[in-house]
Amino acid sequence: MPKQRHKKLPRDFGIARRLKESRIAAGLSQAALADAAHCSVTTIHFVETAFVKDPHASLIFDCARTLGVTTDWLLGMTREFNQ
Repeated sequence: MPKQRHKKLPRDFGIARRLKESRIAAGLSQAALADAAHCSVTTIHFVETAFVKDPHASLIFDCARTLGVTTDWLLGMTREFNQ
């Protein structure tokens, strides 16, 4: 049976765009954010490219804390990004 390919979502998909923007603004690499958020670089990459569209709540919390933004902002629920 052929391997099933996953459909890629648009690059500006909610948390994907906001996570990448805030990571770059914080001056962090994907590896540095992954280390601080206790996950793999692949996980950060997958979230930033919208391959994973529903990351675990603990990942969202750890990323927001590390990046100095709110979880609501990362999730697109508010325009305010400061904690």
